[in-house]
Amino acid sequence: MAKNIPIEEMDSFCDHLFRALDRADLLPLRLSEPAHSFEKYGRTLASLLERYDQVEAAFDEWETRTLRQMKNAFRRDEVYPHFQLLRNWLVENRIMFEDEGRKDNLNHFKRSLYGRLYTWLYPRRKLAMAYADIYRGDAAQFELEILEKQFRSTTQNTMEALPGVNDQAVYDAQAYVLMKKAYYKRNKDAQAASENENDEQGEIDHV
Repeated sequence: MAKNIPIEEMDSFCDHLFRALDRADLLPLRLSEPAHSFEKYGRTLASLLERYDQVEAAFDEWETRTLRQMKNAFRRDEVYPHFQLLRNWLVENRIMFEDEGRKDNLNHFKRSLYGRLYTWLYPRRKLAMAYADIYRGDAAQFELEILEKQFRSTTQNTMEALPGVNDQAVYDAQAYVLMKKAYYKRNKDAQAASENENDEQGEIDHV
C-alpha cells in the first residue's frame, strides 16, 4: 500500500535543510564525493527526530552538534539565521515528524536524501564552477559588489543548460562562490576542480 507522504512539504523541508548546511560550508564542494559526505548531517537529524517526541528537542541538539563542525567558527553568527529558519519550519510543520505519519515520513526522507541533495546541489555547483572557470586567477572578480553585478550574466549560458535552475538556486550559487572565493579564485585548484566536475556532467540522469 502506498504511503501518503506529503511531498510538497518534504521538498520545502529539504530546501531549508540543504540551504542551512550549504551556508555553513558543510556540503561537498565536488559532486564526485562519496554519498556519506552528502548524507551525514541529514541522517543525524533524522535519527534525532526519531529519538525525541518534540521537534524542538531534536533540532536543538542537532544544531549544536552541526555548528560545531563548521571549519570557520567565526561565521556561525552569519549562518545562524538559516538554521533558525529551518527550526521555525519544523515547529510550524511539526505534524510531519510528531504525528502518526512520522515513521513513514522519516523513512522516505532517509531513502530519498542522497538523490534529493544531489539534485539540489548539482545546478548550484555547476553555476559556481562556470563563474570560476571564466575568472579564476582574477581575485577582484570574486568580491561581493562585482559578484552581485555580474554573476547572473556571466553564468547565463550555464543556467539555460541546467535542469532545475530558479532565482534561488542562482543566489545560492553566488553566495557559495563568495564564501569559497579563496578556493575558486586560485587558478590551479579551480582548473583541477573543473576537470573533475566535467566528469560528473551526466550523473544527474542517475538520480
